[in-house]
Amino acid sequence: MKDIKRLDYELMQVLIAIDEHRNCQNAAHALRISNSAISRHLKQLREIFDDTLYIRRASGFIPTHKASQLLPMVQDLCQRYQELENQFTEYQPAKSREHFVISVYDDFSPIIHKILNNKVRPFAPDMSFDIRILSHEYTTELENGNIDIAVMSESYTGAHLQGNLFAEVKNLYLLGNRKHPFLQDNVQVTLEDLFKYPYYEMDNFCDLPEPLIVSAAKRRNQECVIAGSTGSLASLASVLLDMPYYSISCNLFTTDYVAGFPNLIYRKLPLEISQTLLSEINTNRDIGHYVVVSDLNKSQARDWLKEVLVRELKSEWNLRKPNS
Repeated sequence: MKDIKRLDYELMQVLIAIDEHRNCQNAAHALRISNSAISRHLKQLREIFDDTLYIRRASGFIPTHKASQLLPMVQDLCQRYQELENQFTEYQPAKSREHFVISVYDDFSPIIHKILNNKVRPFAPDMSFDIRILSHEYTTELENGNIDIAVMSESYTGAHLQGNLFAEVKNLYLLGNRKHPFLQDNVQVTLEDLFKYPYYEMDNFCDLPEPLIVSAAKRRNQECVIAGSTGSLASLASVLLDMPYYSISCNLFTTDYVAGFPNLIYRKLPLEISQTLLSEINTNRDIGHYVVVSDLNKSQARDWLKEVLVRELKSEWNLRKPNS
């Protein structure tokens, strides 16, 4: 072993990332550094420990015996360093240069951009963001560090995922063309009425196994016509403008978006119907919307950003929440 004093926190993080991903490119992506930087750091690590450390194979890097011996000690050192940083270093957003990947349902995208522009960038001008639409791979992506924060429903799964509730859902809303029979003034819609008209689903990955209206119809031995589904908020609005369909939303930011179209309208469903439909969700969490992170990829910057998102999403939601 050569000069161990050359081993710093950054090099230890590189060693851990390479072991986790067994691939330089993926490790670089997780650490948000270039491929060439990873290669340079790996070369330094090999010089310090006078060992190849990782052998390249078609399936990925294979650790040497020395690498396997080193890793537990390096992981422990990094964890202790992180504890020191979190407990004794005051985080300063104005000096932050981190880049964060945030994955959201499409109907949360507009409000996330608004919060980042108005509530984050003024305090952290050099922090940068990549906003992506949530995919069914969100658990793996969060745990691997490919995404940092997800905004989604109570349906998230993953042993290392932690969610912060910012909006509890108790009401559901009908969305559709203002000419739709359900959306006329003084019309009292029933659950059975909903089964009779074509329904168009705003489909979010890993949200529900089937639309709530379908589950409710099956439970009553009735059928419900599903005209189609989309994961795009803009596509949903386009379909509802052109076709005699309706949709149901639990998201006040969706109703906010729909209200921007003169020929689209939304109405709050009677509480009894909302409760009936929401009872089809089988979960041990409060039904609602969450900011979700992984406990495997903690940092002061990530935690600060998460707290801002939770606080501002809760505030924006409450501004739109009906009084009754």
